[in-house]
Amino acid sequence: SEETGAVASLAAGFVMITGVFGAVIAPLVFKRFNITNDEEKGLALGLSAHAIGTVKAFEISSKCGAYSILAMIVNGIFTAILLPLCFWLF
Repeated sequence: SEETGAVASLAAGFVMITGVFGAVIAPLVFKRFNITNDEEKGLALGLSAHAIGTVKAFEISSKCGAYSILAMIVNGIFTAILLPLCFWLF
């Protein structure tokens, strides 16, 4: 985050807040929208709530946790590849 001009401690704080918020609110969202598939829950938690969401996913099931880890890995790879390209283009 420092390389992009952002404050690192502020970015870290927002990542933690996002993770906690996502892990707390996810079960309510799943119930509200009738999401019962563990794969869908895992992908959503991994993409939106990061590591804390992955812990919550493993509380649901091991399959949900595995998909959450997969989502975080793929997101990290795409971010590492595409973010420098975006800075180069703009």
